[in-house]
Amino acid sequence: KLRGLDKNEIKRSVKEENLFQYKNRAAIGKSLGMVIKRLSFLDDNMMNAIAGEDQEQARIALLYSIWVTDRLFREFMAEVVSEKILTRQFILIDSDLRAFFQGKVEQSSLIASWTETTIKDLRNAYLRILADIGMLNRKTRELRPLLVAEDLDKHLISIGGKDFLSAVTGGRA
Repeated sequence: KLRGLDKNEIKRSVKEENLFQYKNRAAIGKSLGMVIKRLSFLDDNMMNAIAGEDQEQARIALLYSIWVTDRLFREFMAEVVSEKILTRQFILIDSDLRAFFQGKVEQSSLIASWTETTIKDLRNAYLRILADIGMLNRKTRELRPLLVAEDLDKHLISIGGKDFLSAVTGGRA
């Protein structure tokens, strides 16, 4: 995208070069659509953060792309993760996740229609995302606030990401 490729050129390049490094190339299509959607919400500064050499800042920018495209994940981060960090209760336990999803089941007929398997898969996906970005220790379930570089911090504030910063840093935004 930074090189000026359009959506179709990006898709072709990812598939032809197997840039996701999937063993089964047929699986690329499913992930690729979501990646393209997330990238469409990012400006050049955020794209440069992802493409830059600082892997932690790249993961933060990627997390922001999930934040802006997934309302339920955004609510999970704001209502559960941020609250745990703000209250210095750094262990994320299963009952935290169950309570969050149960609350959403009670608030939304759409979520209430989901199977228990779907909700379990989402819980696992949220834990995997937090672990992959370095915000959660998989074994101990300990949360750690993220350290956002000053330039990325300022940019996120300028594009309306103050709530995101508060959620991932424990309110230091």
